[in-house]
This record gives sequence, structure tokens and C-alpha cells, in this order.
Amino acid sequence: MYKKDYLITGIGIGILVPLIFYGLITLLVRYVKLEEHTQSFLYILGVGINALIMIYAMKRNYTKIGTGILLVSFAYAFLFFYYKLRLA
Repeated sequence: MYKKDYLITGIGIGILVPLIFYGLITLLVRYVKLEEHTQSFLYILGVGINALIMIYAMKRNYTKIGTGILLVSFAYAFLFFYYKLRLA
């Protein structure tokens, strides 16, 4: 039987989903003028989507996938706030 619950799968999902969302937001910002705080909110929303996927994985008893997504979400949040504080 194939085991689907791998930490590396969660890390991959955790990396890809916000990157896709970031790409969509970048396209949106290119064509629509948004204020800085609105852009920041949309980037944080990308990490929030990760949280929804993590909750779904945990309910399905894919704990390692959920853990991988959580690790990447914390890394993204840390990088986001580091970048924002560095610019301030």
C-alpha cells in the first residue's frame, strides 16, 4: 500500500501554494493600483490559504503533511515580517 503522508509533500505544498498566490497578486498589482497595506494583506492571505490547507490535511489525518505546511508557513511569516521591518 502506498503511504501518502510525507513531510516533504507538506513542505512542497506549503511552498507552491503561496508562490502561485504571490504570482497572481503580482499580476494584479501590475494592472491595478493598490495601496501598500492592501498588497501586504494579500501576501499574508497567501499564508492564510496555507493554513486552510493545513487544517484540511489534519482533519484527514495527514499529520506529516500538515506539519510540513505549518513549518513553511512559519518560515514565510518570518521572512515577510523581517522584510517589512527591514524596510521600515
